Amino acid sequence: MAGEGGCSAGADYKRRATFYFKATRSTLVFVRYPNPTLNTDMISPVMFPILLLVFAGGGGNDLLDFVPSDAYFKAAKIEVTVPALSALLEAPVPEGAARRGDSARRQMALRALGELGDDGALPLIAKYVGSDDPLVADYARAARAAIEGKEYRREGASEEDLRLDLSCLPSGVGVIGRVTMKPGAPLDVVEQLALVGKAEGWDAAEMESEVVRKIGEMVSQIGNLRLHALTFGLAGKVGNDTGFLVLIARGLYDHKALSAMLGDRIGGVRRKAGGLTFHELDSNNMYVAPVSDQQLVFIAGASTDQMPLAEVGAKVSAGGGDFTIGKTLAKLLDKADKGTPGWALVEVTESYRESPFLKPFDTLSLQAKEVGGRLKFTVSGLGTDAAAVAKVVARLNGELEKAREAVREEMEEADGFPGDTMVKEILEATSITADGGVAQFATELPGDGAAPLLQLVYFGLGGPRALPAPDDPPEVAPADGQKAPAEKAGEAAPAEED
Repeated sequence: MAGEGGCSAGADYKRRATFYFKATRSTLVFVRYPNPTLNTDMISPVMFPILLLVFAGGGGNDLLDFVPSDAYFKAAKIEVTVPALSALLEAPVPEGAARRGDSARRQMALRALGELGDDGALPLIAKYVGSDDPLVADYARAARAAIEGKEYRREGASEEDLRLDLSCLPSGVGVIGRVTMKPGAPLDVVEQLALVGKAEGWDAAEMESEVVRKIGEMVSQIGNLRLHALTFGLAGKVGNDTGFLVLIARGLYDHKALSAMLGDRIGGVRRKAGGLTFHELDSNNMYVAPVSDQQLVFIAGASTDQMPLAEVGAKVSAGGGDFTIGKTLAKLLDKADKGTPGWALVEVTESYRESPFLKPFDTLSLQAKEVGGRLKFTVSGLGTDAAAVAKVVARLNGELEKAREAVREEMEEADGFPGDTMVKEILEATSITADGGVAQFATELPGDGAAPLLQLVYFGLGGPRALPAPDDPPEVAPADGQKAPAEKAGEAAPAEED
């Protein structure tokens, strides 16, 4: 497969990946080198669906939102007609592992009936409105509303559930926050895939087929997955040999199916802590606990003995716990607007101050708000040394201008890739200012970022088989205060242990 201008697809992907790495590096405060031993094949069934839904915040919030009904049933060789879909719904529910894929098929059948708009299907749909499978019941309600011409909005997590998730974060965190998903709906992915395919010289139909196939493989193993919110905490002390990250996902999924799948993939490697059963994902000290059909916990860290498995496990098992965050974060939390799509609070610890960009600050607060169909981000940094704050802001503005210039140069050579325009818009909308000891970073995301997000979906799910990953990543000098990694990011991961 070849890209435009006589470049191979692999070379074109490598060039573009190099560009985005450099442009992003110029604008981010934190830059961490990729772990060369990361086993992405092991992680993808757990974390990729969650990350996919987070980064597609303006669209779908469950996996099946990324699968067009026509494409799904074409792959399954089922006609999209009321009789065929009715027969699928009225078929006996299988037992065991096959039940997970069957639930997803019933959800898709209900969605397709709603899209057909035939009110003759309403009596059948009504049978599933009260299903004990919450996702099937939700798809039935959405189908009924579609046929009746009524607006339908998915339910999200309750404020009490989100408060409990926040209370389950461990002591010793320096960063806390949450991403709350906008109730989603099926995405019109065909047009967006066509844009990406045209820009990169790929066949849009092949891309759509591959996305459907890969997501189909996921839901056949773990069922559909819906994400309502992601609460997170990062250790206040971080480094090469210390630190941890805790993610608590709230949504709807089949936790027993995920537990069974993890047991099959990793040979049953489990660790009990605080009343929860954590599955070890690989040798990189990452654990996941499918708690219930509404909650999942993911913890990663420098080493297992430094991870708060027992503390988080005990709090989650008890249905929440006392807030054990420090006084500084507690004060920030009291003042924060926690009803926005995204927020994060940072107590700048001595460990964080090793970054020259953070050194003059005591606290940072991030807010993401939807304004006029666009997502606006603001980060406020508070310090006591106004001159030091102004110096950092001047340096960040210099890096921002370098990133803008890099985008302009790339677009002069570009072949119409949708992500180029989106990155340019974000950088042009970005401002960084200082007023005494307060620094303010502001930017906004375009209302329609579906095309580049769908390329993320495509590559995250495996991408075209003929398109290799870069085998020789560009050498980029480490940012101030960072050490270069000992290994190259492109080296092969070690063999997985039994």
